Amino acid sequence: MRSRSNGFRGRLSMFSVAAAVFIAPVAATADSPNTMRVLRVSAATDNYPYSYLDDSGKLTGYGVDMLDAVAEVMNVRLERTLVPAKEDISNLRSEDFDIFQFHAPLAEGSPIVAFSQPILVNMGDVFVRNNDTRFASIDDLREKRARVAVAQGGQEYLLARGFDPANLQLSTSTEAILALSKGEVDAALFTRLTGLTQAHHSKVKNVRPLGLVMSDFKVTYSIATRIDDTALLQQINEALAYLSTTGETVEIYSRWFGRYEAKGPSLVQILAPAAGILALALIVSLISLRHQRRLRCRITAQAEELRISREILAEAQRSAHLGHFQYPSSRDIPAVWSEETFHIFGFDPGGSVPPLEEMLALAVPSDQERWREALAFDDGGVPYEFDIAIDPLSGQRKILNVLGHPMVDASGVRNGTFGTVQDVTASRAASAALKQSELLLRALFETLPVGLSVLEYRENNWCVLSVNPEMVLQLNGKTP
Repeated sequence: MRSRSNGFRGRLSMFSVAAAVFIAPVAATADSPNTMRVLRVSAATDNYPYSYLDDSGKLTGYGVDMLDAVAEVMNVRLERTLVPAKEDISNLRSEDFDIFQFHAPLAEGSPIVAFSQPILVNMGDVFVRNNDTRFASIDDLREKRARVAVAQGGQEYLLARGFDPANLQLSTSTEAILALSKGEVDAALFTRLTGLTQAHHSKVKNVRPLGLVMSDFKVTYSIATRIDDTALLQQINEALAYLSTTGETVEIYSRWFGRYEAKGPSLVQILAPAAGILALALIVSLISLRHQRRLRCRITAQAEELRISREILAEAQRSAHLGHFQYPSSRDIPAVWSEETFHIFGFDPGGSVPPLEEMLALAVPSDQERWREALAFDDGGVPYEFDIAIDPLSGQRKILNVLGHPMVDASGVRNGTFGTVQDVTASRAASAALKQSELLLRALFETLPVGLSVLEYRENNWCVLSVNPEMVLQLNGKTP
């Protein structure tokens, strides 16, 4: 037994050597903290297991680890303000913070914050005591008039399904798990991870989830930013995508919630037979990490080049009063407008693309039907171009030239529409003025009682291009 232990310990020492050789060069590439951008973060201290203070007073949790990983990818430094969970929610309406590290969208909406791609999706489940076999579904709870402990969202969910309000006990997740354990209620409705983690945290061992798949009862958690900081939100989403591809998202999830998944062999059982192979795998992983750091620097440089290109494009569009738009065929994918397109139609570039009917309402009545007809051509995959007059909210009438054509994917299947819109008010006005001047000049040429002619010098000869009626009279001595 001793020799096996020593052998395993020896194999593990290979991990330490590999780490010493390869982690040091990687760490050396990190920027000095003094040069990093500092982001202010509101962080809850009592939202177990997502953001809370452990026994040593250190802030930890799944949401903390996820935001730390995002900050490392973004190469920024976090400055956290620690507050109770209720104050953390109130801070969503404060402009004193750049990031709110772990939140679900509020039921009434959060007009001053925007949410990243989800970092955790909790599905609902019903918890009962271990020895209670009366319930196997939501319908069983209702029909058997079970007493159910619920949070606010769970109460609304059950009321919508015909539950008697008298049988619902509004509680925090901690209160609910303890009430269920003591037999004060028959069941508790949580998201699955909330119930499991609260039971573990409260040392409750006599409750279990039914294992229901409640896809219509779920809570989605994200990282939040101020709604006007679209650049920061985009950087966070890009960092989350990067963490997903490297597997770090799964690693963080497993660290916090892996114990609640199906049980398999222990870590020692897995490592002991294959420690040598894993040591080699770790070395390869560390080399890969070093490469990823270098690649990240390259991506940062490319991102800066892309930012400059976007600024040049935006400036060119502003100068030409020309914007572009893209409408995917799938309604699940949002439409895209350039910043200048928003300005042309008189909408806020910080908002979302307005609905079609709201845009049509801007057109003068005589042009609205032509616009609809053009969109009908677009639905049929036919390119279109037309001029319309609009009255934007600014009150200044504009003439717009709109051009669009279908987009197709690599297999030739149509997947949307791309087009441009240009404010041609000034050029159309100049064209109309020029036409008016030409008509006036033509009228004068035809009616003046003075003989006039237009000559052109060609190949050493003067050629008559045009004469007015009075000139004809003078030349012929008679009425033309």
